[in-house]
Amino acid sequence: MLQSLTPLNLVNTLIAASLALVFAIAWWRYHSNEAMWFWMLAATSMLVADGLLTLRPLLTDFVGQILPSVVITAAHLLLWAGIRRFKGRQPYTQRSVTLLLAHLVALTLVVLGHGSVATRMLVNSTCWLFISLLAAQALRGPGRGVWWEGRELPAVVLGAHAIFHGARILAVGLLDLHPVAASAEAVLQLSTIEVSIFMVALYASLLIAGAVRWNRELKEALEQVKALSGLLPICSSCKSIRDDRGYWNRVEAYIAERSDATFTHSICPSCTRTLYPDFYAEELRNGRIKPDG
Repeated sequence: MLQSLTPLNLVNTLIAASLALVFAIAWWRYHSNEAMWFWMLAATSMLVADGLLTLRPLLTDFVGQILPSVVITAAHLLLWAGIRRFKGRQPYTQRSVTLLLAHLVALTLVVLGHGSVATRMLVNSTCWLFISLLAAQALRGPGRGVWWEGRELPAVVLGAHAIFHGARILAVGLLDLHPVAASAEAVLQLSTIEVSIFMVALYASLLIAGAVRWNRELKEALEQVKALSGLLPICSSCKSIRDDRGYWNRVEAYIAERSDATFTHSICPSCTRTLYPDFYAEELRNGRIKPDG
């Protein structure tokens, strides 16, 4: 087992463990944030995948060739789900399960058919490229967020990841036509390095984007509080409030525009006595209204 633990395996495992710990702490700190929950699961899945890759010599050929890749796919899908939640939309659970099962079936057919390493890499890269493009597209869609306003780093990272796997598909296709053992090993090593870079860049960019997003929401909340504090110019007759542009607004319109409050209309005992004296007297006799002060 120690012989199978190459420096690249060790680095990837340490990176995955660190990211899983960071996102676990972040999720615990913001436990109501569903996006952080998905990203924590994704980081944990990458840690499990690195552990399986390290243990591959101890596993059966069937399990060792299929399970790590499927777990990595699950991590990609969880990232995608987290991004959709971050954008205020629901994850595509059914589509995600379908993609995961499709990848599992494709790898199983390749392994049972004694396909080459290049063929397995081709299947993996095709799946991961597709999911990365879906996640990058989710960042561009409508909804709340800060994406595509000068803070598009996660989308850039996902796009670069997709481009890498596109290049790997081309390289693997050439290797499948002209097998070269040393070249296949080089592609595997390069892929391992790319995974390390991708994980650090993507998860760091997600944390940065999250901080920007939550800082913006906090700033907006503080601005709303500020708008409802201090001295408010109010008409002594009709009780309208003058805004900072000099326009007069009804009290309920002014407050509704600057808060989440909504109004429902009723009538106080004093106005009831003035406007509807007979109704006021009857309600007072029946005990359904308290005497006006």
